[in-house]
Amino acid sequence: MKNYPHIVIISLTLLWRSNGYGKVFNACELKTLFTKSLVNQTSKYRSSVNDWLCLTYWESQFNSSAIGRLNKDGSLDYGLFQLSNKYWCHEKRRGKACNVQCNKDFTDGDLEDDMKCVERIYGEHSRLSGNGFNAWVAWKARCRGHKKHSTSKFWRCKERNTHFVKKQDAEKEMEDMGLKVNK
Repeated sequence: MKNYPHIVIISLTLLWRSNGYGKVFNACELKTLFTKSLVNQTSKYRSSVNDWLCLTYWESQFNSSAIGRLNKDGSLDYGLFQLSNKYWCHEKRRGKACNVQCNKDFTDGDLEDDMKCVERIYGEHSRLSGNGFNAWVAWKARCRGHKKHSTSKFWRCKERNTHFVKKQDAEKEMEDMGLKVNK
């Protein structure tokens, strides 16, 4: 994969301390990120910013430290994009298809490794099914074909306090939002 000059700029923009802190983003921040991201600018699999906003909202409520509940197959999903440890990351060390450690690399506020993995997942599912978003259950259930979520009007940048959170605080915040968290 070629190195692109804007990757460095995006990486610096996304780089947050990875010391056990996640970040709860707002739609504005993510809209900017997705507009400038690898997924939208350099990939031959161009995709909609609104689809990414919808996906990350329903997967993690824009929370980079989200850890989903146990799936039927025994796997867990991590981070902003809820990436599964079944295929993409390993629990105890770097590994699997994205060569990362799930609970370390996908739950911090640094989205660089998440975005690299998302690019890979999106590309593979584009080749397999014709639509890279098919990799995410939440997108299929809540975003695909939903006109409300596919318009930029819905995702207008409502300012919301964005803050760093400790993982424990993030879990409580997610529970308060009605999301189940595996502890």
